[in-house]
Amino acid sequence: MFESPLVDPHILRRPLPPAIQGILPAIAADGGRHRARTALAILGVGFDYLTAHLTDVDAALGVDSPGPDELGALVHAARDACSTAAPRVPQQHVISRGLLRRWTQLLAGNAEPRLIRYDLTRGTAKLRTVGQVGYVRDFVSIDSETTERIWQRVEDRLPAAIAAAEDGTISSSPELTQVVREAIALHFTRNPQTAEVHAILWRETQARQIGAIAGTPLAREAFRRQHRGIIPAGQEALRLGAEAVLAHLMEAEASGALFRLIVEDRFERALELLGQAALETVTPDDPEDEFLIGDVPAITFDAKLNAVGVREGIALTAGDTVMLPLGPRLLVALGPSLRAASLPSAAVDRLNQLQVRAAQAYVCCRPDARVANQLAIWRLPRSGGA
Repeated sequence: MFESPLVDPHILRRPLPPAIQGILPAIAADGGRHRARTALAILGVGFDYLTAHLTDVDAALGVDSPGPDELGALVHAARDACSTAAPRVPQQHVISRGLLRRWTQLLAGNAEPRLIRYDLTRGTAKLRTVGQVGYVRDFVSIDSETTERIWQRVEDRLPAAIAAAEDGTISSSPELTQVVREAIALHFTRNPQTAEVHAILWRETQARQIGAIAGTPLAREAFRRQHRGIIPAGQEALRLGAEAVLAHLMEAEASGALFRLIVEDRFERALELLGQAALETVTPDDPEDEFLIGDVPAITFDAKLNAVGVREGIALTAGDTVMLPLGPRLLVALGPSLRAASLPSAAVDRLNQLQVRAAQAYVCCRPDARVANQLAIWRLPRSGGA
């Protein structure tokens, strides 16, 4: 040990460092579920650092501790979720394939059903198969095979829920109603704007967090850890300590691991927020009217602000509703009560315009749908390509 006044003689005797203390509530609340938010907390501290303190964490949690073995399993699961060696699925659909198939038609001369993909940047419409649209390459670039399994649990049950919504029996099935809520949460979370918003927020908050942490014991602790027990002296040393606190997150952001955990956590939180929210099933009055589906299909809307989607600042439960098309003639939305409603043509057009406005790059419709003729009118000027 250093014989220096810069060394804190109590550092090795402190029961739990501030960083470890800070994640105790997340670990206690996990309850063996291995939630993404727990993995995020562990990632922020560092896998090896937490492992070195597992015995102390177990003692500090007392009756709320899951036990040393489960604590070790939590660290192991968090490490696996951030591993660049974990299996990946490069082509990840942001619109469920089973959902997209509902907008397809089998056309003469084609062996496989097609839908129209309307490019909102170029203003062009092309016939495409389900496999050619609705996906983002490496949307989750780390451990994406695991996230795909999470999404699949919802997608496998969605056809039965859609069928019940169409025949009017869903109101008598709490289980299928919950599947629809999960489908809304899934498509709200797993969309290209999630990555866009994450990148913006990360840039905006990183510097602010460093400044905030520099004034806390966390920065002091991290500096001492990094410099073999030396006490930080001055603002620059505290800033270096704050950067050390965020070092694990910065590395995880660069690898894609941070986004992978944030996406899963966002999905878990969306499920909690939707809870037992009532759903409204909506169909067009006119048999010729149909709904579009965009590459950001689950859209939030605030009528007072005239704002739609997370890109315009409307979070999942912040606006008036969140809507998801389940077929050309079926849309579900959060409503005041579980009921069915039908809409006149003007209202259907309004909802379709919101899909166009919220979309990242394109919307889809059936090849012979009347709504295809309106797309050039509704398209807003956009930059870039897709």
